[in-house]
Amino acid sequence: MENYKFIQIVKNLRKKIESGSFEIPTIIEELQKARICAIEEKNPRLVKVIRLTFEHLENYQGFFISIPEDTFEEDEENAEVTYPTENQVESLLYLLSLMLDPLHKRNALEIKDYIDALNDYAENN
Repeated sequence: MENYKFIQIVKNLRKKIESGSFEIPTIIEELQKARICAIEEKNPRLVKVIRLTFEHLENYQGFFISIPEDTFEEDEENAEVTYPTENQVESLLYLLSLMLDPLHKRNALEIKDYIDALNDYAENN
């Protein structure tokens, strides 16, 4: 991501969360600003994960998505999906770090995993 404003928004948001400030309205507001920058960069995957993230925070008053794990297709078919009941601050921080370099192949794949997890959570809760 080359957009300086986006990078500053995400880094500042990470700092706030790391310092113990998990104020959902503030996080949503900052993510909405970051989404505008992502739209300007024409990165649809990033735009989508940001939107799904702030909608999740708004609808569920927390972030209940775990850090995606590496799984094989066979494992995915047989796995029962369970969702955390506690706020997943580390997972949100990890997602924010992925957003800083969304074009890196591994990051792009993990962002897609977050999109899938956010969509699954919304469908099942």
